[in-house]
Amino acid sequence: MLLAILTDNMWVAFAVCLLVTGVICDTTDKITQHILSDVATLASELEELKQDVAWMRTRRYIEEENRRNKRQWTLPINTSAGVYTTYNIWGRRHCPASSAEIYSGVVGGEYYSHSGGASDFQCMPWDPVYASTMSGGQSNRGRMYPVEYEGSWSNNAAYTAANQHDVPCAVCRAPRSTHITVPARDVCPTGWTLEYKGFLMAAYQHSSGYYRSEYICVDEMFETVPSTGANTDGARLYPTEGKCTSGGGLPCSPYIDGYELTCAVCSI
Repeated sequence: MLLAILTDNMWVAFAVCLLVTGVICDTTDKITQHILSDVATLASELEELKQDVAWMRTRRYIEEENRRNKRQWTLPINTSAGVYTTYNIWGRRHCPASSAEIYSGVVGGEYYSHSGGASDFQCMPWDPVYASTMSGGQSNRGRMYPVEYEGSWSNNAAYTAANQHDVPCAVCRAPRSTHITVPARDVCPTGWTLEYKGFLMAAYQHSSGYYRSEYICVDEMFETVPSTGANTDGARLYPTEGKCTSGGGLPCSPYIDGYELTCAVCSI
């Protein structure tokens, strides 16, 4: 629509010039160049505006989570059950109803192509507290980057839609004594309570330019951090396939080569 209006204005200017002078103006090319330059500038400004709006939405979400976390930090711990266990729920913004939430945040990890640094993932709270800081980036430091869902999944449209979005998390407290993460099963042993189930995920398996991470259980109803989705890389998270080997390793029955692996977080 904007381009059509500008183009119409160009022809108006051309017609006025022709009527007044009786000749085709030699400034037509300059008018065209000026209009095209304006269009490019407006497109650039529109893209910057979209990025600003996305950041404002993310910032508003972070501020809301900060207020929620501040309330959580000050809540008294209910120890009437006598014992409790804590666990991380990966891929969800908040804890399930069966557990109390200690805090919520975003998943952080080392940059996917860095050979140094840590290999585990952390649930980073929205409201960090600093001490003894130095301004600017230092070369002799570890680094913490946001973690993105990465890649496509042909029969899981929700995951494909989440590609390159940041991964949320929460730290939860359940009124039970211990918990375990069960790989390759989305059900718990008899007598255990299912906190959540999902898919086993980790870093990309490629041998060149990628480095190992831990496996984590990402909730099957995974969510994203609002208004993220730009390809900022950082740490990357992929679904995990089972690789069966005849004569050793994961047995080829019941494991099926190439099938994505499930998981469950269970407590008792």
